[in-house]
Amino acid sequence: MMNYKIMKQANRFLDWFKAGIKAFFLQTKHWKHRLLTFLFLLSFGHTYAQRQEVNRLLIRINEHPKEDTTRVNLLSELSFNYHTIWPDSTIYYGILSLELSKKIGYSYGIASSYKHLAIGEYVLGNRSAALLYNQSAAAMFRERNDESGLAAIFNNIAVIFHNEGKHEMAKAYYDSSLVLRTKNNQMVGMADSYNNLGNLFTDQDRYPEALDFLFKALRLREKIGDNGSIGNSYGNIARVYYYLRKTDAAFENALKAYRYQEKVGNQTGMMQSLSIMGNVCNENKRF
Repeated sequence: MMNYKIMKQANRFLDWFKAGIKAFFLQTKHWKHRLLTFLFLLSFGHTYAQRQEVNRLLIRINEHPKEDTTRVNLLSELSFNYHTIWPDSTIYYGILSLELSKKIGYSYGIASSYKHLAIGEYVLGNRSAALLYNQSAAAMFRERNDESGLAAIFNNIAVIFHNEGKHEMAKAYYDSSLVLRTKNNQMVGMADSYNNLGNLFTDQDRYPEALDFLFKALRLREKIGDNGSIGNSYGNIARVYYYLRKTDAAFENALKAYRYQEKVGNQTGMMQSLSIMGNVCNENKRF
């Protein structure tokens, strides 16, 4: 039985979504620009929270002028937090972090700086530079015998190949990341790897395998108790059921996703869930 209140909300969202898309299409000629504009609006709430974190880190850095590992860690964290707001600043603070890490001989800082520089370059569309920085980070993490850090780099390289449609290479790196995370019992990392593999199979239209991995991710995330990640898993599962035309299951899982994202105030996740529910209501003529 569909929740009537949520169903009405989903339909209101669908009407708003259609109107918004129509307006963007009228204002912008190139479809990629339309999509980026709309995605920017969806991510506004998320970036606002990151701006607050950026301000907090800037204050702490100004209060800690000493050139030590603490300052490196703050610069590195600031570099990462800038990547969805101003990726140019990710590069700027990543280089500051890298230079100071080398100056004081801080190997973890060097590896982390390379990692965040790779993220910044990728967001800016510089794929080759991103891969080079990831390779440098991987080398440093290997030198440190840091399998947790290496697993994260393997995952990031996989994401690059995944988004380029190089699915076999993406799977190889996702698998390598999962092996290390499983070896070291990193439950959060394992859940993320299962989730990424599930999304990879979804993009290949391999829906039974996708659901298998997405449910593995969900079970781990429920054990961990991270509401935002649980909501993300339900949303991904809903998407697969929607592609399979199992609309009742799609609605049910999207509704669960919505409720978990509501708990953590994730406006983007809530709207994505409402979008699926709205489409289901529209297709099934349930108003």
